[in-house]
Amino acid sequence: MLVNVHRLTDEPIIVVTYKAPFQPQLDIATAQRQIAAILDLNEGVFFRIDDLSAANMGWNEFVSGINIATQDVPGSMTDARIRGILVGTYEMVTMASQSMKQEQYGATNTPMFDTLEEAISFARRETVA
Repeated sequence: MLVNVHRLTDEPIIVVTYKAPFQPQLDIATAQRQIAAILDLNEGVFFRIDDLSAANMGWNEFVSGINIATQDVPGSMTDARIRGILVGTYEMVTMASQSMKQEQYGATNTPMFDTLEEAISFARRETVA
């Protein structure tokens, strides 16, 4: 399991960092449980930034990952308390961001950024808006 979940201090932003070898069923489920615990202790909407830049995700991991990440469970990308953001530069991350707009994956607008810094800046701007 190579996943790290942490909340930015005093901000409604949770960063989830995945590393290779990416094991979606284990890694995403672990992250979602940890995110749900954070959400249960706080009020309001949080940004969930999934940094997949070091996950080295292939086709099988993409299919499995998007199905798990969009399940109707606490802490998932479809949790009403979450606004999802993806980070990564390779094709599978782009495909995940586009796929999440489909009804079968929760019809969420999940923006994608090349770097974690860009994603955090976006979340901060949206928090103030």
